[in-house]
This record gives sequence, C-alpha cells and structure tokens, in this order.
Amino acid sequence: MVLLNQAAWFRALRGKDLDSAISFAQEARDLDCRNQAVLNTLGWVHFQRSETKKAFEYLRYAVADPRHLEKLCDDEGGGFDLLRALGLRSAGFLPNYAANYLYLALAYGQIGQLENARAMVRMVRQDDADRMLRLHEKRLLDELEETLGNSLPEPSGVFERRPSPFRR
Repeated sequence: MVLLNQAAWFRALRGKDLDSAISFAQEARDLDCRNQAVLNTLGWVHFQRSETKKAFEYLRYAVADPRHLEKLCDDEGGGFDLLRALGLRSAGFLPNYAANYLYLALAYGQIGQLENARAMVRMVRQDDADRMLRLHEKRLLDELEETLGNSLPEPSGVFERRPSPFRR
C-alpha cells in the first residue's frame, strides 16, 4: 500500500502519467480506505487531473476526524479493516495533518477560493508545531503565503502590510 501511494504521489507532484497515478492511488485506497495519507494522495491526483469535485472530497477526508472515515469506507466498499484485524493499525499514529492541510490550501488557492486557502494555511501553521512539513512542502507553503498576501486588498489608512515573518 505504501509503495502504491508513493508511486501515485510522485507522479502527481510531477503532473505526469496521471492515469497510472490515479490507478495506483485507487489501489492504495482499496487496501486502506482509512489512511489519510492515501486519501490526500488520491485527492491531489484528482486535482491534477482537473477532477475538482472528487479532489475536494478526498482532500477534505484527508484532514477529517478519522472517526468520520467509516462512511467513506462503507461507500467505497472497504468496510472491513484488514490492518486493524491483523493488529497493524496503530491507534496512536496520527497522520501528517499539516501536509494534508497544505495540499487542500493549494487546491483552494488554485480555484480562487482565497479565504478558504488562508484558513487552511492557518491550520498548517497551527498543526506544524512539530515541524512535520518536508522541505519542498515548506517552499510550497511560503510561495502560497506570498501569493495569498499579494492577493489581499491594498491596506486602507492605519494598517500597513508587512512581509510575512515566515519568509527568509
């Protein structure tokens, strides 16, 4: 499942071979429909394929409370949790929500929903207290913050726009 997810993820990041990426991501989801990293990958692959409705469905599940994934698994035909039955699913393992919020923020930004993108960026900053973002994700976040900052209306009067403290 991990290899399928990684194969899909790398193709989605490059934006190439998206037919294989969707196939790999769906197979990974079929193996573990409760894995939020897999759901994030599936959402991003759909987004790269311009399948916005499906993309947002999966990207939102990737940041949802894990208890809400049962409906998705039932809808997708994955009601039986093989990993839990085998004792391989750790209840204490939390997904990297910061990264999942980042990709949801990127998707919102690309379709022009800037307020939603800003809200997700705040969630990334809040959730990344343990510094879970990888280097390329930090660059993406910085670029997104710069873009969102540049899309704000010009200040009127008293307040002065300052550069983001997160930029180097």
